[in-house]
Amino acid sequence: MANYKTIETINWFENLSEKDYRIVSKSKDFMIHLSKDGLSHLLGLQYMEMSNNTLPGKIILRNIKHFNTSDEEILGIIGSKHGYSVSNKVKKRINTFKKFMENIDNAVIVEMTHPTTQIKSQYLAIQPENGVIRHLGIYHTGDFNVLLDYDIHALETFLIQRNDNYYHKTNRLQ
Repeated sequence: MANYKTIETINWFENLSEKDYRIVSKSKDFMIHLSKDGLSHLLGLQYMEMSNNTLPGKIILRNIKHFNTSDEEILGIIGSKHGYSVSNKVKKRINTFKKFMENIDNAVIVEMTHPTTQIKSQYLAIQPENGVIRHLGIYHTGDFNVLLDYDIHALETFLIQRNDNYYHKTNRLQ
């Protein structure tokens, strides 16, 4: 029996996207713009493409919905192009992203401290659970909302790790 968690997550996220959200902790205050285009990267769906010249996120999402692509088909494509390890990481993202976002109030904001990563995020919202740590990367877009007097941030990546390599020796901001 086919699973359609990816399509369910796309449909759910469409109701939240193209809006700005304020996330406030004890020591940090973010204005985050949620973009539907960014969802494909948060779920790892760019790995459906072979090269670094991937389709824009909105086209990847549109194609998945239009062709009613099941999770098994998505993971099979990713596995054939990038291997089982990448496919398994994407599966974990697909299965946990919505729950993470629904429980974002339980996340802790930490500084990104990994010295050699290609991730641009300055901050991570983390949720440890059952021996794994879900990381949501938050980066400053360079934009500023003059009316609200806020720097605009966006979500860059969503990772699931068993270690604190991305925020080792961090300052907890919450």
